[in-house]
Amino acid sequence: MKGQFSNWQQVLEHQAQTNSNQIALSIYQGSDSQALTYSQLAQRVKALAYTLSQHNKFGDRVMILMPNGIDYVVAFFACIYAGVIAVPIYPARRKARDWRRLNSIVQDCQPNTLVCLSQDSEATEEWCKAHDLKINTVFADQLNINDATRWQAANIDSHDIAYLQYSSGSTGQPKGVMLSHHNLLSNTGLIIDTYDMSQSDIMINWLPLYHDMGCVGATLSPIRAGATIYFLASAKVAQNPYVLLQAITDLKATVTAAPNFIFDLAVEKVTAVQKSTLELSSLRVFVNGAEPINAHTLDSFYDYFHDVGLAKTAIKPSYGMAEACLLVSATPINKPYKLLSVDSQAFSVDKIKIDSLNTKSIASSGQLIEQLPLCIVDPNTREPLPDGQIGEIMYKGESVTRGYWQKPDLNEQTFNLNIAGEPGFMATGDLGFVEQQQLYVTGRKKEMLILHGCNYYPQDIEHSLTSLNKQLTVHGGAIFEVAHDNNTKELVLVQELTRESMKLDDYEPLFKQIRALIAQEHELRVTAIVLIKPAALSKTSSGKIQRLACKQAYINNELEAVATWQQAPISNTTVAPLQAFAPPHITSWMMQWISNRLGQAITSLSPSQHLMEIGLDSIDAMSLVHELSRQLGLSVRVDIVLSYPSIEQLSIYLAAQYAQKNQASANEAPTEGVL
Repeated sequence: MKGQFSNWQQVLEHQAQTNSNQIALSIYQGSDSQALTYSQLAQRVKALAYTLSQHNKFGDRVMILMPNGIDYVVAFFACIYAGVIAVPIYPARRKARDWRRLNSIVQDCQPNTLVCLSQDSEATEEWCKAHDLKINTVFADQLNINDATRWQAANIDSHDIAYLQYSSGSTGQPKGVMLSHHNLLSNTGLIIDTYDMSQSDIMINWLPLYHDMGCVGATLSPIRAGATIYFLASAKVAQNPYVLLQAITDLKATVTAAPNFIFDLAVEKVTAVQKSTLELSSLRVFVNGAEPINAHTLDSFYDYFHDVGLAKTAIKPSYGMAEACLLVSATPINKPYKLLSVDSQAFSVDKIKIDSLNTKSIASSGQLIEQLPLCIVDPNTREPLPDGQIGEIMYKGESVTRGYWQKPDLNEQTFNLNIAGEPGFMATGDLGFVEQQQLYVTGRKKEMLILHGCNYYPQDIEHSLTSLNKQLTVHGGAIFEVAHDNNTKELVLVQELTRESMKLDDYEPLFKQIRALIAQEHELRVTAIVLIKPAALSKTSSGKIQRLACKQAYINNELEAVATWQQAPISNTTVAPLQAFAPPHITSWMMQWISNRLGQAITSLSPSQHLMEIGLDSIDAMSLVHELSRQLGLSVRVDIVLSYPSIEQLSIYLAAQYAQKNQASANEAPTEGVL
């Protein structure tokens, strides 16, 4: 039962009293000693809350820098119990990307304390020392359980801020969404009602807890319902979603969630033999959200897995935003997902014609929710549009944040807007239309990129190329995504050269440098690069980059290119299994795999090259590690490529591990990497 509460301390206390012996949190395939009942969870929370209260006053910000797991949830609720504002992030492990982003968040929210695990103490200390950060550090795994008796309840108002949800992609100008206890209680109540969640549910949560879907949808909502949550390492699922489906089978799980790309990956990766081991009939709710939803993906996933018990009504496309805590629209329980056939030519110019001959299928992002009034408006005039017309999505309700932390000007532009005389609406920046009470999201007015379930701001990717300022014009690039009818996408960079680099005879080394930088800093794979003359990039009179204009010029082949690079078609040829396991054989196999994956000639690869320099993105790296694990019969950690970054180094390490396994039958269990 969801109950009536005024803050989240009351929620957990209620569960600790009424469901005291029920398992609240556990680790899939972990030991029984790791699991916590609701009563044990509340005790650990109080013990850590006491420690936090010794370092902080009411309303201070506390950053949670931890990998997914039970300790993360303890730390989050400890912040609630201590009356401080939680700021969920992730460990400070990778200097190039993590430190830059963490620094910008620290500057924005000015935290007083960091909560991390003792295993990350060196990385955290190194980061703080490098940037002269004077912040208290508390280790969540070193609490004294007897401190629970010393904890004193804070006086929490329902409209106090519970936590700041920072946008997942921005590093230059982070935005911390201020979510109050009231906001979260309102939205989790809608989630519980929409999906009929209860104490009998078994949730599998593999999603990052520093994202809204992992925190609000897959943790806070089931806790409020009194359900049991099993955690699964994010990297394992991203390598091969069979792990998630296997967990559903083993645990008879009823609820889980994933971005659209996981549904695609499951169809691609799960073999017929693996599928025959699955039993998915227990699954009531499999939410598809966090990135654009593809109609073909939904049908393909259902068609492939329905013969092992997957119900069509279990697949739940949804639309949500951190600014609403999470849920905005959803496919109701016991209802199948909806697809709409529209005229593809009309759709390309933002017109909706239903049931024409020249059709394109688009997926509904769910049914409108009464408690979150939603309207579609003209993006320019903000006048409401009738059903069937594409415009900007706007909504209001008790779930909606009061705004972004310390961003008064942006808040005024975004929140509490007046539409047709009715105040309180939020401008989403997303485009879509409504048809028969179903929301169809068609694109993004904003220029944010959503890739592999994560948000990336184009200016951050463009900024990462500034180290090449002798060859590339600073603030002279535009990156964007182009979707094609065959369900493929391109990540395209249009970039101005400098006058000096206009004199180059060969641009291939520069193309390689660009691809390597973007792969290393953002774990993304650029598939097309267009180099243009200085001052040729489309900009406004005030100097703002017009990315949409650049995108249209690329699509129309109107760019005056100095040089272009296009990723060759990816080979569907399967690499022959490894027959020998010495370093040269593993190296040869890896180079063939990378050649096929990137559509790149094997002669262009070198054993000394770093994997990220070649241009592999995070999903490529996970897939490579998964395939190597399978070929060698080893449990290889995803983050091992950070320790052995080149093809040659990784081959030597894997060969040694393979030999050691054969000698001692030792197996190293995989641990979570960063998704």
